[in-house]
Amino acid sequence: MKQILLEKQTALWQNTRIEAKANRLKETDEIKALVAYAKENGSKNADKYYITFSNLANKAVGIDSNQRNIATTNQLNNLILIENIINHVIQEGLQQQIYYKKIYKCCKKRIEQFRYIAYLEKIA
Repeated sequence: MKQILLEKQTALWQNTRIEAKANRLKETDEIKALVAYAKENGSKNADKYYITFSNLANKAVGIDSNQRNIATTNQLNNLILIENIINHVIQEGLQQQIYYKKIYKCCKKRIEQFRYIAYLEKIA
């Protein structure tokens, strides 16, 4: 924990965290569009997509919810990449009018591929 607190004081960590927040806003814009699309197609639980995709990204980098402020720089960098993947997969899925439940499955598959390529630990 002491090492994380020291790392948080570095310019690198602070700049990475700012970038992660900006990237998260882009992702939530796409999730918002997915929520609307899912509701139009009959989903009754579409509002849960925000937490569902957040949990997917957090789990992929090895953090729990509400731990982004204590994530390492490496975890934040991976989080940026993973949320970028989610952003683009949702965007492509909406453009291609893929069934909304399949979009989540595509995101999960792409993240698993990223984790494999990046030599990150396997998701349990």
